[in-house]
Amino acid sequence: YIFNTGTLIVTQLTDDPVLDSFIFDISGDEALLGLSSQADLTGENPDGNREIFLFDRDTESFTQITDTTGGDNIVPALNFDGSLIAIDSSADI
Repeated sequence: YIFNTGTLIVTQLTDDPVLDSFIFDISGDEALLGLSSQADLTGENPDGNREIFLFDRDTESFTQITDTTGGDNIVPALNFDGSLIAIDSSADI
């Protein structure tokens, strides 16, 4: 979920009842959210491996950043405009 303190609106981003997702960072311009998830948020993660995704608040869509099997991709850190993303990974990227 994200909560907009200006509008007091709560927006649910993911809804997988079994696989988890964690938001780790938001770009400085607040346009992109970086998260780690086991869910298949884009149709490109059917194996349920923990991958890095970006959520674009303008288009309300996800982009899968990593695509690995085995290992975890966690803790995305975004620069101000989200053009660079640092991640922690135990996978063979």
